[in-house]
Amino acid sequence: MKTNTPPPDMTKEQARELKQLSARLNLLDRAIKRDITRDSRRLDAIDHEISRHHSKLLKELGAKQKAFAKPLRQEARLMRTAIHRHHAGTSATQREVAVIKKRIAVLEGRLGS
Repeated sequence: MKTNTPPPDMTKEQARELKQLSARLNLLDRAIKRDITRDSRRLDAIDHEISRHHSKLLKELGAKQKAFAKPLRQEARLMRTAIHRHHAGTSATQREVAVIKKRIAVLEGRLGS
């Protein structure tokens, strides 16, 4: 703490006032620093709490989305497989069509048995 020595031309009342004001200034400076430290810690705690809550919500939402999408993905996988089989001509229906066409051709005499 810095002590102010009054200049020689000050009266006793002015010197006392200077001393009181200096003491009050030092007290207020410490109070401001303490408030800044307290508020900074609380602000960090608030930011941390918000971040934690956000992460928790995202995790819960991700789990809900995953559960919602699971049966739909299974259905989509089956549909893709069916489409690929149709394009490749290997679906059960297309094999049956091929057998029927072959039998019709045999019956019409276009194809020897």
